Amino acid sequence: MEQRHILRVVVASPGDVQPERESIDDVVAELNRTVAKDRSLHLEISRWETDAYPGFHPEGPQGLIDSILRIEDCDLLIGIFWKRFGTPVRDAKSGTEHEFRKAYEAWKSRGQPQIMFYFKQQEFYPKTRPELEQMGRVIDFKSAYPEEGLWWTFTDQTQFEKLARQHIAGFIRTIHPVPLDTHQRYSSGSSTAIKTSTYRPPSLDEQVSQWVKAQKSERTKVEYEYNMGLFRQTLQKSGLDLDSEDEERIASLAGDWAPGKKGGQIAPVTYNHRLHMMSSFYNFALKRKWVKSNPINKAERRRVYSTNLPKALSAETVKNALKSIDRSTQLGKRDYALLCLFFTTDRHVSEVARLRCGALVKEKNRITITFKLISTGEVKLVPLSLAVTNALNDYISSAYPKGFTADSPLWLSYSQANKGQPISAAAIARVCNKYLHTTKVETTRRTYEALKNQVGVRGIEKLLGIT
Repeated sequence: MEQRHILRVVVASPGDVQPERESIDDVVAELNRTVAKDRSLHLEISRWETDAYPGFHPEGPQGLIDSILRIEDCDLLIGIFWKRFGTPVRDAKSGTEHEFRKAYEAWKSRGQPQIMFYFKQQEFYPKTRPELEQMGRVIDFKSAYPEEGLWWTFTDQTQFEKLARQHIAGFIRTIHPVPLDTHQRYSSGSSTAIKTSTYRPPSLDEQVSQWVKAQKSERTKVEYEYNMGLFRQTLQKSGLDLDSEDEERIASLAGDWAPGKKGGQIAPVTYNHRLHMMSSFYNFALKRKWVKSNPINKAERRRVYSTNLPKALSAETVKNALKSIDRSTQLGKRDYALLCLFFTTDRHVSEVARLRCGALVKEKNRITITFKLISTGEVKLVPLSLAVTNALNDYISSAYPKGFTADSPLWLSYSQANKGQPISAAAIARVCNKYLHTTKVETTRRTYEALKNQVGVRGIEKLLGIT
């Protein structure tokens, strides 16, 4: 009979992503019938809830689980986080973090196991301090993720299952690029034993495909794929391709390609962005040891002159604008709280406009706001100062005297046409024009940066007279 080589997969996560944990069973079962079977491989899943048993260990429950899962000896660790980080253990803030560290240290010492980490990006607004702290730890973990690694995001169980299937299949194809044939086997009695195949990087087309798939938005994927096609055409006309070793020539051709058909008429920002896209591919390939260097680093960038950027306002201008707001009215309370938030948090207009009341977490006399970043879709927790908290509470109690739901819009319109509806980014621009005499809301961010450099974050509200 044929002997299959076992690949052990360990799943690590807190309990709030149980549907995703369970879906890995179906993914592995399918792969064992297809891509793994073709290569005489067999995936086996290990996780504490199915493999562990009651008992004692000198290092506590986690020590017992470690001895059973043997994470440092597995082939693949799959980690999943959403809103919970987990329960602290002796040497980490959660069992999942502990298991990741064991896998990461093993990978650094001998290149195994491979580590795939996923972060669920489904909206969740913490209602209590413990929930806020749990989410904060997840955010901290993602922010401190090792630079050698690449994590992934997903929105629901269906997407996770699709991604896991795609990524694990890719992992199998990487360690065994082609199905094992008779030249890679040797007979031992009536069974067939498997030799370890020699690693070969994927084809250039496959490398580009994986790089495109790694981009977060569909728009970016289309843009990157299109420009990569044009760049490769340029290289191939000169008898080169992405894996050619003539770095100087590739860098020179990149400089010739980046201007496009407009040549020297193209904006420096666009020129540099095109080079950035190609550089992104090489950095992606470098991490996977598909290439030895990034030749785009040798391509000269064009200087960008910022002539139309909003300018920061003076502290006196902002202070006088805030003083001029009539805070005895609901509209005045809203505008005052809104501008205070902008000048003390450095948030984008779209992130502020779409806030819901459920994004606010009250702890004693302070408010923390959960923002969803427009650039990455990630969550950022921003604690407000006491003065800004008071301004926001003053507005909310006026806007919602009978209370609100988590889905209630934070910023209400008071215009005749849209009264009671959430305000838009355009409406916020009109608020800025009314008090600051500019429709460029970005001015608030420029001002925040200037004031922060001048007096520090904590000194801004005192400088602006926020009370």
